[in-house]
Amino acid sequence: MNTHLAILLTAPALLLAGCQTTPYDPALGRNDNLWGYRVEVGVSDPGCSIEVNGEHAATLEGTRGEIIVWGEADGRLRERQVVRIVANPVKKGQHKQVMVFRNIGGVRAPIPHRLFFDLNLPAASTDVVNIR
Repeated sequence: MNTHLAILLTAPALLLAGCQTTPYDPALGRNDNLWGYRVEVGVSDPGCSIEVNGEHAATLEGTRGEIIVWGEADGRLRERQVVRIVANPVKKGQHKQVMVFRNIGGVRAPIPHRLFFDLNLPAASTDVVNIR
């Protein structure tokens, strides 16, 4: 019952995150049998740095740019793969924004086509949470 409830609650969030998958780009090649997909990233303030799974992926000169996310040939995440995308603040008073994509209840999550980070949103919690 709890698994079904979790799927029902998270499915709309995945749909709103932009589930159209970017076609695989052969120029990116393969990495450990994973395929590279370009994901368009938008941010509220220029100069934002983006991390993917703890590694620097891009520093956006403007408010748009792109990052590479690795996944299966069908445009979905691997079975136990988790993708954590972080947008770091540019100005004082802004907060780090995090999006996490993972498979839930046996349903493989699609790699998103585009993402948007509003760095001016307030912090969701005052507690320090470390997700790895």
